[in-house]
Amino acid sequence: MPPKRGTILALGIPVGIVVAFLIASVVAWIYLGLPSAKFDIFKMPAFFWYYRHDPVVLKALAGGALVGIIIAGLMLWW
Repeated sequence: MPPKRGTILALGIPVGIVVAFLIASVVAWIYLGLPSAKFDIFKMPAFFWYYRHDPVVLKALAGGALVGIIIAGLMLWW
């Protein structure tokens, strides 16, 4: 029996939001030229919070959010 659409949406939407946020932060991190061997995904929220008023960081996050939302939307739609 295939899963019901409501179940898929109830689980897929929160997972999609988390995936979109992760993709947004990674894309912004790469756009800013910051990845290195010491990449620590758990320090990214603190980094973006500290530089939240920097226009370059906001532009990078907006681009990353756009990519993340598109990918998460495709995952839900597929």
